[in-house]
Amino acid sequence: GDSAKAAKIQAAFDSIMMAGLSTRVANLGKKAPQPEVFYADRTPLFPWRPRVEVETTNNIITNTGIFGILAAWACTSAVCDYNPLVFGTVAALFRLTQKLTAFSPSPKDPEKKKIADRMRLLRVLALTFGG
Repeated sequence: GDSAKAAKIQAAFDSIMMAGLSTRVANLGKKAPQPEVFYADRTPLFPWRPRVEVETTNNIITNTGIFGILAAWACTSAVCDYNPLVFGTVAALFRLTQKLTAFSPSPKDPEKKKIADRMRLLRVLALTFGG
């Protein structure tokens, strides 16, 4: 009964594991593993730390355009000292909120959504005004 079924499951597991090991040994010299695999069993020291994300060309062009227009406005206008700075800050807040919303969407639960949205707003404010 159960011991025969357990032995059958164990044999299937062993054959799957051996097939994976044979594949890895066969590909050992041909293809280098990805760098993340080497440290897959180690947890990061600070799991909440910011993650590096490469900007897309579209975002770089958009941000450069926004701040280029604001810099031109600040340089050519004699009467508006802080308006470009304020608009630039608002644009940065908006762009970072969009990016963080796409990166970590809000949960479905209304209470958790409220907390997640507040934490996202605090993160955006800290990124905008803190650095």
